[in-house]
Amino acid sequence: MKRPDWNRPLKFKAQDNSGHWKYTIELGKTDPLMLGLVDQTTICQYTGLKDLEGNEVYEGDVVEIHWGFSTNHVGVMQYNCHIAGYIVWDENESGFNMVDGYVVKRLGNIFEDPKLKKKYWEVYSK
Repeated sequence: MKRPDWNRPLKFKAQDNSGHWKYTIELGKTDPLMLGLVDQTTICQYTGLKDLEGNEVYEGDVVEIHWGFSTNHVGVMQYNCHIAGYIVWDENESGFNMVDGYVVKRLGNIFEDPKLKKKYWEVYSK
């Protein structure tokens, strides 16, 4: 079971006006994310997690997870300040703490797939 890398670099991604992802490691004065060259509502932070195929998982990603002793669940990844960690919220607003689970597969991101955004935006934006 792969645990989060809490010593990860602070990486972010956001979409530019044409919908392409821009990545950065450090937010600085000349960074596209800080200059307003991206859609500020699409900024996602790297979680330190990777799925079983090695894909990095960011906030806003829809993932399939294995949690505890239960079956797999699908939901959107989001930071939760109450637990100081990441939770995967399913469409029924059930939250799964990532301390007790791991990401099986990254399925997409709510900002790049309109179907995922329609399904998970209400849960993610709370």
